[in-house]
Amino acid sequence: MDIRKCFVELANAIERHSSEVAPGYMQTLAMVIGSDPISLFLSKPSIVFRALLRIYSNMKEAAVFALTLIFLRPLLTFFDRLDLENTFISLIVEGKDDQVITLIKNLCIQK
Repeated sequence: MDIRKCFVELANAIERHSSEVAPGYMQTLAMVIGSDPISLFLSKPSIVFRALLRIYSNMKEAAVFALTLIFLRPLLTFFDRLDLENTFISLIVEGKDDQVITLIKNLCIQK
């Protein structure tokens, strides 16, 4: 699949999922971050994670839970690769944005 089209479809999947499981969450997160959380997640996911840490008073488990529920579940479901959840969590928590984006692009190519 074309990478640009894949990222658009992925963003739409994340938006649909978040509005179903946590209505209004993206709008709240956008106010904290100051920009569109989905676009930011698909370019600099560690910034979104750090914002979640701020929201949850540096409670790492809560921030990881929110990251997983709101962003990673729809991403991994989109690619049918739930087995990569821990890999994504580790890379994002460690701030390895380039590796996360490369992994997403590779999954797009395989789709």
